[in-house]
Amino acid sequence: MVNKLVMTDTFSHLQPSVTDAKLYLKYKMDNGAEPSFSTPHTVIFLYQKSFLSQVLQSYECTQCDGYFKQLYFLDQHPGVAIVYFGPGAAYNAAKLEALFAWGVQRCISMGTAGALQKHLQVGDLILCDRAVRDEGVSQHYIAPGRYADSCPKMLETLSSAFEELKYPCHQGVSRTLDTFYRQTASDILQLQKEGVLSVEMEAAALFAVGEHLGMSVGAMFTISDSLADLSWDPYFDHSGTEEGLCKLFEVALFAANSACTLIV
Repeated sequence: MVNKLVMTDTFSHLQPSVTDAKLYLKYKMDNGAEPSFSTPHTVIFLYQKSFLSQVLQSYECTQCDGYFKQLYFLDQHPGVAIVYFGPGAAYNAAKLEALFAWGVQRCISMGTAGALQKHLQVGDLILCDRAVRDEGVSQHYIAPGRYADSCPKMLETLSSAFEELKYPCHQGVSRTLDTFYRQTASDILQLQKEGVLSVEMEAAALFAVGEHLGMSVGAMFTISDSLADLSWDPYFDHSGTEEGLCKLFEVALFAANSACTLIV
């Protein structure tokens, strides 16, 4: 007989947690991992390690120390930093909690996504206003439901940045999925009927954590592959994907600098 933990309380997300990011961060800092840098107001999450290297080569950056040594400050953009934790919802959600505990107010998540709609082309830009919760993190932070929503004020800030930079984008829904290799034809057909634009691995979790904490979180993607024809067409190394990431980064910087007056 297999024992299973059954979650029967649909309001468990409202209950206080025994584990706590602030306590863990204090523990680490008390044991010599306190950063010597001031807390940035905005952190840009990156998910492509090659693009992180590109940014570090193109911009003047200073690496943080202590517990947040994976974070790099952009010297010409005070209060703005970038970070690469790798892909996936759970780890990035935990790190988002740690950054919030340190005092970070805003997160802009940017990376690649797979197209679910046939009109989307490689390099197209997507501004995500909500995400289908097909991951396992969001249930622990917000009430049960199909979607997790972007912070409205961050969504507005990012939308304005796209307009100011004259970069056209598709605004809409993405699907957040925990696993890269379990995207079935039946799921894709249903999502297409619902008008879901793309699939990726972080947005719903980050939106949920942001809502729970009262932190401003936004997400945007560039198309790097397509599942729209019920077959997989990857373009990860395509010039359009790289150009899309570069445009997203410009948008993120513009929004981060604009968001200094944003109130969550």
